[in-house]
Amino acid sequence: MLQELSHMDRITQLQDEIQQILKIMSNTIAYLTTRSNFMQVSPDVPITKQRNPEKYDAPEVFEANKKELVTDLIVKAKQIEYLINSLPVPEPEEEQAKRLQALEEEMGVANEEYVRAVERAKNLHQQISEVLRMMLTSTDDVDMEFLEALAGNNSLSISSDQLDSYTKEITPYEMVDVSMWEGPGSAVFMHPNDTRRWFLLDTPGFSDSEMSELEIIKMLNEWLIAHKGNSLDVILYLWPITETRIPGSKRKTIETLKLLTRMNTEEPGVVLVVTTMWDRLWSERAQRAAENRFTQFKDDIWKELSMLSEGKAITRFENTHQSAVDIMELAAQVNRAPKLHIAYDMKYTGPLQTASYNKNIYQDLLDRIQSARKQMESLELELADKEIQSNQDLTLELENRLQREDNLLFKFETQLIDFGDPPPGFEDIVPLRQALIERRRRKPKNIFIRGLQKLRRERKK
Repeated sequence: MLQELSHMDRITQLQDEIQQILKIMSNTIAYLTTRSNFMQVSPDVPITKQRNPEKYDAPEVFEANKKELVTDLIVKAKQIEYLINSLPVPEPEEEQAKRLQALEEEMGVANEEYVRAVERAKNLHQQISEVLRMMLTSTDDVDMEFLEALAGNNSLSISSDQLDSYTKEITPYEMVDVSMWEGPGSAVFMHPNDTRRWFLLDTPGFSDSEMSELEIIKMLNEWLIAHKGNSLDVILYLWPITETRIPGSKRKTIETLKLLTRMNTEEPGVVLVVTTMWDRLWSERAQRAAENRFTQFKDDIWKELSMLSEGKAITRFENTHQSAVDIMELAAQVNRAPKLHIAYDMKYTGPLQTASYNKNIYQDLLDRIQSARKQMESLELELADKEIQSNQDLTLELENRLQREDNLLFKFETQLIDFGDPPPGFEDIVPLRQALIERRRRKPKNIFIRGLQKLRRERKK
C-alpha cells in the first residue's frame, strides 16, 4: 500500500512538472517574439520597419537570455524524463486480476468488521438506554415494583382499598390471609382468634424534594394515632443497588434513619435494608460493582445493623414474587432476633422537639428553606432575561416553577415556625425565627433568608 501511495505521489509530481515546462515554453515564446528586433532573412526582402531600442534587448543580452531559457527547458525535460522512468512497469493482466481479487477479499473482511462494529454500537446504545432508564427510575417506581411483586399471585393477598389512606402521601396495604411462623422447628399456623391486622405502609422517602423529614415523620405519627397504633415492627429501607455513589444527602438520610430506629442504643430497632434493581445490571462489570457496593453496605454503612442481625438485615430484591415473599419472611425472622427490637416506637421517641434525631430534621428543614430560596432567585433571574420573555411558553413554565418553589418555601417556613424553639446548637436561629414570624404578620420582604445566608457566611469564617 505504501508503494502504491509513492507511485501516486510521483504521478502528481509529474503532473506539476508538465505544467511548469508548459509555462516555461509559453514564457520563452513570449520573450523571443517581444524582446527581439527585426532581422533581414532574405536579400530580396528588405527591412522596412524597426522597433524602438527600449523595446528589444541588445544582441548579447538576447543571446544570454535565450541560452538560459533553453537550459531551463532541458533541465525540466530531464526531470520529467526521470519521473517517467521511475514509474512502475505496467502490471500484467494476471497480476492485476490477483490484486483485484485480494482487494475484494480485504473489502469483504472490512465489511464484516463494519457489521460487527454496527452491532456493537447497537448493543452499547441499548446498554446506555438501560442505564438512563435506571437513572430516571424514581424511588416510588422501585417501591411499587416491590409491592406488585409481593402481590404477584394468590398465595399472598394485598389490598390497598380495604383501608382508606389517612393522607395522600402514605398508602397502607393490608396483608390478608397471612400465616404466622414462630421460627425454626415450629409449624406455620393461623390462629382463628388472632384479630391482629398486618399492614405495609408505603411512605415518601426522606430524599423527597417536596417533603421534609419532619413532615414525613409527623405524617407517620398522625397515621398511627388515627389507627390506634404507636409503633412499627419493621422498617424496609429500599435502596437501588445501581446507584454508583452515595451522596452526602443520602448519608444524612441514613444517619437520620439510624437515630429514628435507635440503632446505636441498647434497644436498636429492626431495619431491613433491601437493595433493589439487581435485575437491571446489564454487564459483568456492573454486576461486580454492585456486589462491591453490597459489601460496602454490610461492612461499612450499615455495619452495626449487620452485626446485630448476623448479616441478615441487608438483603437483595430480585424483582420476583418469590423474592418479595422471602424478604417478608426474612423481616419476620429479623424481627425476632434477640438483639433487635421494635423498629419505631412513637411513645419511646417522644415529641419531635426532644427526639434523638431532632437536630437532623431541623437541619434538613433549614437546608430545604435555603435551597428553595436559591431556586427562586435563579428562576427570577431567568424571567428577567429579555430573550426568555419573548418566549411565552418558556416564560409560563418558569413562572409555574417559581410559584411551586414559593409554595414549598412557605410550607418549609411554616414547619420551622411550628417546630417551636430550635434544638440545642441552633440557638442563633432564634432571632431569625422571630423575624420570620414578624414577617408573616407584616408580609414584608423575606428577611429570614437574608439573615440565614449572612449567618452561614459568618459561620464559614
